[in-house]
Amino acid sequence: MGTREISAVIEPGAQYRRVIAQWRSVRLLPPYWLRVVCISAALGLCSCSTLNVSTFNVAYDHSDWLLQRAASHYVDFDAGQSQAVRTGFGNLHAWHRGQELPLYADLMDSASSRIERGLRREDIVWMMHAVNERWQVVSQRLVGEATPVLVTLTPAQLVQMERRLTEDNAKFAKTEVAANRRKADKHRVEFVIDQITRWTGELTPAQKERVQLAVKQTEDFPELRLAERLRRQAQFLHLVRDTRDPHALGNALNEMLIAPREGADEAYRRSVARFEEQMIEMLLDVDRTLTPQQRTNAATRMRRYAQNFRALAVGRT
Repeated sequence: MGTREISAVIEPGAQYRRVIAQWRSVRLLPPYWLRVVCISAALGLCSCSTLNVSTFNVAYDHSDWLLQRAASHYVDFDAGQSQAVRTGFGNLHAWHRGQELPLYADLMDSASSRIERGLRREDIVWMMHAVNERWQVVSQRLVGEATPVLVTLTPAQLVQMERRLTEDNAKFAKTEVAANRRKADKHRVEFVIDQITRWTGELTPAQKERVQLAVKQTEDFPELRLAERLRRQAQFLHLVRDTRDPHALGNALNEMLIAPREGADEAYRRSVARFEEQMIEMLLDVDRTLTPQQRTNAATRMRRYAQNFRALAVGRT
């Protein structure tokens, strides 16, 4: 089924419009929030916790098309580039279904067992490491598929990409680095609470207060994250403008993925370490206060996703 046919099927239905809207919101999430989702949702796979199982299945089955839409937000591709993008994302989707989903299922099963017995620090560190590892593997695969298109972008298309990135950064700054610190903190608190709640069910007032404390203790992070985000985007655009050999560009982009903090400001590095430590401590404290029902909710949902990932891997949903 081609992009036009998929569009005709998806766009009229409210469920599908919701998938597109939520997928678009995932695209706009700054990378550090992906880390929050992954930690707080215990292997939330970077956004699946924001969708129920049936909606996630629709999104996943059409993820190659959804990724094309996300890419076209930044660049108006010509016909040849559009075909290459479709092929590349189709290859990525097929590889991911067969190779990555079974691994995600195993991770979810392991995470559910750890949640059932009660989390320890090493469990959360394991979750962070596992998610980062899978994210890096997928990102490197994406680089391999995207590089042949990136080297064909014209100066005008690169200007367009830079303008769209600037627009995204403005949206990030508006909510995360607002002049009204209380408003920005409230946005962050609501986000983290929402991610945890999607697994455990409603949090208690004391659990919500613990999330608020963690956010309060990392108030400097969003501003430093924005500065690092701008630096990384400038590095990416510089590489794409100046490197027209696919092999060389692929190697350079993979180096960025392997060492994401290389070249980062020392203040940002310290802030990241403090942020991660605060999130770990917050999750351990919340875990200690989970009710039996909250713990059962989280473990059950993780196992449900594990089963679903295995079904998706073989094309059964």
